[in-house]
Amino acid sequence: MRSTTDIDRVAAYMRDLGADPGAVRAAIWQLGPDDLTPYGFDAYQLNLASLFGYRWSHERTRQVAAECARRRLWEGWACHVFIRTLKQRLAATTSTGEARSIMELAIHLRGWNESGLDEFARRGGIICSFHLGAFRHTFIDLMLRGYSVAQPFDDHAFGSFSLSFDGMYAPLRERVRFVNVEREQGRSVLAEALREGRLIVAFLDGNTGTDGPRSMHGRSSIQFGGYEIRVKHGLAKLAIAHGVPLIPLFAAQEPDGHYHVSVDEPIQPPPPTASQEKQQEFVRAAMQQLYSALETRVSRYPEQWESVARLHQWRPECAEPREPAPRERSRAELFSDGRAVRLDERHLVRLGPAEDRYWVDVRTLRAYRPRPGAEDLIAQLQAPCGVSPRWLASRFGDAEWHDRVLSMLGELGERGALVPV
Repeated sequence: MRSTTDIDRVAAYMRDLGADPGAVRAAIWQLGPDDLTPYGFDAYQLNLASLFGYRWSHERTRQVAAECARRRLWEGWACHVFIRTLKQRLAATTSTGEARSIMELAIHLRGWNESGLDEFARRGGIICSFHLGAFRHTFIDLMLRGYSVAQPFDDHAFGSFSLSFDGMYAPLRERVRFVNVEREQGRSVLAEALREGRLIVAFLDGNTGTDGPRSMHGRSSIQFGGYEIRVKHGLAKLAIAHGVPLIPLFAAQEPDGHYHVSVDEPIQPPPPTASQEKQQEFVRAAMQQLYSALETRVSRYPEQWESVARLHQWRPECAEPREPAPRERSRAELFSDGRAVRLDERHLVRLGPAEDRYWVDVRTLRAYRPRPGAEDLIAQLQAPCGVSPRWLASRFGDAEWHDRVLSMLGELGERGALVPV
């Protein structure tokens, strides 16, 4: 863990858009997993384990979770620095031609001309992107390329970007309309933007609306990463009402270090006169198609998906676990072959601050706090050699404690949280 000074330095940098980028990046990447807890490390670790735990080691999961948290800090800060610099450069221009040249050179993402977007976007549509890669630059690049856009945001991002664009070069500022979708008029403003011929650029995995990001209202149930998740579907309904396509778009960082635009085939809605059944079928199928496209990108670029920290919020409350077997039988089976057992860290992730650690089962999202006094047992369960009958006898000779420890191990065994060494 870094010193408090290092953590405070990063927090100060996040408020200072004039700081040296090299120093900011270096400070962010010095932070370890424990330092990144205030920036969502635990949520990243939990959800990455739920998606990749069977393929990744525990250490890799932690490494990618830390990378997700670092990238979110860096990309958010760097984007607002980009906007600030662009605003300053445009303010110093003396001619329209000079301003046009600056805007053309400021385009951040590569591959726009090859993406195919221009073939159909001029006719309007809803660009469906996600919080992956350089997503923040999507709407900015479209503005720089001459498009008029509407950008839906939650309340926090709405305030942040509105402030950043305050005082922007007027011909560019007129090309964007920020929309706070957590306010009552958000949907009607988006509908008006479509009627004006603007492109909507939405980050679907924000999954929010007037009822906030936690409400399960207005959602479709789809599959993602082997789980059922419930996602907001208002934009699919908006596409039907206005007869515009849903256009999947991603802006991932490729191995060459640059961010590239990729656009999937547009999803065309049925006419507004279609039956209610047809419309409902389209909404669910469209959301599944969009999130399947996201799943493909996440498998390639897991460290670039910022919203993986929210995945657990979209999963419905898990059903009660199966009826456990009698504890006596679980105990008997636990060491039946004489082998030691250890925690299956593909299933259980240890979260929380050092003074209040707890486990969460990534399959059920149920949390478990170890019993007081079981610190040695917990440490041994996480050790490569695990807990063996001999180790138990040497550490817990007292009959009462021995029984309590076996009871705890039996509970973990019933939940499938232990594996033989």
